[in-house]
Amino acid sequence: MKAKIKKSALAALIICTTIMLAACGGNKGNNDNKADSSPSPSAAQGTEETKQHDPVEIRVGVPEWPGEAENVDAVVKAFKEKYPYVTVNVEKMVGDPHAKVLAQSAANELPDVFWLPDTSVREFQDLGILAPLDDAIAANGIDTGDVYSSMLGLGQVDGKTYMVPRDYAHVVTLVNTSLLKEAGLSMPSNDWDWNTFMDYAQKLTKKDASGNTIQWAVNSNIHWWAVWTPFALGRGGKLIDEANHKLTVASDPLVGQGLKDLWDLSKNGYALDPNGQYPEDMFMAGKVAFYFAVKAVASQVNDVAKAKGFEWDVLPFPKLPSVHAVGGGTSGYSVSATTKHKEEAGAFVSMFLTAEGQKAFNSAGNAVPVLKSMVNDDTWRNSPVEGKNVEAYTIAPEADILPILSSKLPVSLINESNTGYEEAMNKYLLNKLPLEKALQEWEDRINKAWK
Repeated sequence: MKAKIKKSALAALIICTTIMLAACGGNKGNNDNKADSSPSPSAAQGTEETKQHDPVEIRVGVPEWPGEAENVDAVVKAFKEKYPYVTVNVEKMVGDPHAKVLAQSAANELPDVFWLPDTSVREFQDLGILAPLDDAIAANGIDTGDVYSSMLGLGQVDGKTYMVPRDYAHVVTLVNTSLLKEAGLSMPSNDWDWNTFMDYAQKLTKKDASGNTIQWAVNSNIHWWAVWTPFALGRGGKLIDEANHKLTVASDPLVGQGLKDLWDLSKNGYALDPNGQYPEDMFMAGKVAFYFAVKAVASQVNDVAKAKGFEWDVLPFPKLPSVHAVGGGTSGYSVSATTKHKEEAGAFVSMFLTAEGQKAFNSAGNAVPVLKSMVNDDTWRNSPVEGKNVEAYTIAPEADILPILSSKLPVSLINESNTGYEEAMNKYLLNKLPLEKALQEWEDRINKAWK
């Protein structure tokens, strides 16, 4: 890892960076929340070792969208029980968090700890922004065997941890059960497969007299790696030949067969058209039966379903024909490579891998705990409403996969590969190129540059 960051390179990155995350809104008013620095009675009676520490103050940067600062404040309170000598100042990162970290790093103003999505870990590690966390995790007695390995892996580069995941979010299928009932269909079982999915898709899709779809089987989330990568593997294909530095999306015909399964959902009208114009989110409007998403969306779905008058539930991601692969994503907290308080900052992020920290952070119930030992904990299972098929959120963690291309390709080629996927998909869907030629273009653009 680079020990120092070249400010000129960072400045160029800031100019060229496209927004990778859309802020979900923010709270008005003061952007800084200073946590109570006075220890609780139980914390004040800490060990002699704790009492010998000089006071320390750390900054924690969080996204500005609603709820995040409040959830982190709950973690701060749990942290203070163990570290009463540490004052934690929670700061909202106004605007795009990705660009904010780059700007603060270039100005040498990074918080000691800051929020990070899994999609930024490799880039920021490559720039030397992130401190490795494995020593801190070990020093704080964390049992990493209790952490879902896929989520831990999303925060790692070359086997070293640079981001601690805050939740477990593998892809599930949100279901409009009212549409199933209207079609005379029962809720599929948790072991449903691709054949069952397609049977339901055909029965749930409705078209008008002109052949235009007016009710869709699925919002496939076709742009998201956590959906398309499992499909690329689903027929037994291999995306890359790592030893020879080759992308194999065209060379391995099984990759094309798997992607065709996904892309044909849109081409044949079963799934929303990624190039279509819709007046609103059609799943939220009650016009789509299935939606590939994560638990964080369930609270919004529950609220909208009440307002729109439809029922909903959740299923696992369907088992694909040859390989059971499930994508996912997470975000979490990292430590700045330039922090002067590595011990305390490392201890703070480690709190997210403890039962106390998880219960505190998940007090709102919008996430699945990242600890396997909390699979049956009521703090999340009954949220946003009781009676749902919550087992779907944690079924088959052994099928979880990592983002193969963004974890194996050179950092400089990740965005190029993402563009290659989008162009191949669109050229196929718009009948500009047959599947094989569209995939060949994607493969060629990467292999010419991958040395």
